[in-house]
Amino acid sequence: MWPLPEGPIGLQPYMKLGDLNGSRILSSAAALSLQVKALYDALVADNVCYAEIRCSPNNYATPGRPA
Repeated sequence: MWPLPEGPIGLQPYMKLGDLNGSRILSSAAALSLQVKALYDALVADNVCYAEIRCSPNNYATPGRPA
């Protein structure tokens, strides 16, 4: 039923959706670094002088690498 579920979903199921489009993948330091570089390159290519980027550092944390 994506993107319109039949009814409200709880916070935990909602947060699990992030695993499919970033949180799980970006918990790797190497993948996170590559993504930040790709974002930076895209901003430079678009002549962006200022950007505020929102993310969820707690979602990218691992036992050996806190947010």
